[in-house]
Amino acid sequence: MAANATTTTINDAGTDLAHCTGCAIDLPATRMAEYDCAHYNCHNCLERRAKLAISLPNSYYYPIRCCGRAPLSSAVIRAHLTPSTYRQYTALRLERDTKDKTYCSRPTCSTFIKPQSVHNKQATCQTCFSKTCATCKTPWHWGPCKGGDEELAVLAETKGWKQCPSCGRYVEKMYGCLHMR
Repeated sequence: MAANATTTTINDAGTDLAHCTGCAIDLPATRMAEYDCAHYNCHNCLERRAKLAISLPNSYYYPIRCCGRAPLSSAVIRAHLTPSTYRQYTALRLERDTKDKTYCSRPTCSTFIKPQSVHNKQATCQTCFSKTCATCKTPWHWGPCKGGDEELAVLAETKGWKQCPSCGRYVEKMYGCLHMR
C-alpha cells in the first residue's frame, strides 16, 4: 500500500488508517480500495460509484477511477463490491470494451449480446432468445446481408444523424456534450 501523508495515518492501536475521499471517514487501510494516486474509497463509496457507473454507463462514472488516472483493477473492484454489483459492473465492462457490439434486433428487447453468444455470425440474445445477424444487426437471415445501407445513409444525412465511431450505428444527439467515444 502506498503511504501518503494526506490520506493515511496511524491510530493509537498502531493501525494504518486511510481517509475515504468519498465520505471523509477514516478506516483501516486494509478495508479501503486504493487508487494509483494514493486516494482511498471505503466499501460503501466504491459500491455507490459502481452503481452510478451501471445506471449511467455512458458517463463520467465509468470506468471507476480517481484523479483522471488509470481505472481501478478488476481485483480491487472485486474485493470491495458486493457479488451482485460486481457481476453488473463486469457485464458493463464487457459491453463497453467490445469493439463490434451486437444488440438484440427485437425492438422490445435490444439487449447487448455477449461475444460468446455469437456463432457463425448468428447472435443469440440471452434475454429473449431471438437471433440477430452479427454482421448487419438485423433479425437473423440466411445468405448474404441485404443492402439498404445507401437508403439508410441518405435518411441519416437528411435527419442529421451521425455514425457512432465504436459500433457504427447511427445516433441522434438529443442533449449533452458533443463527444462520442
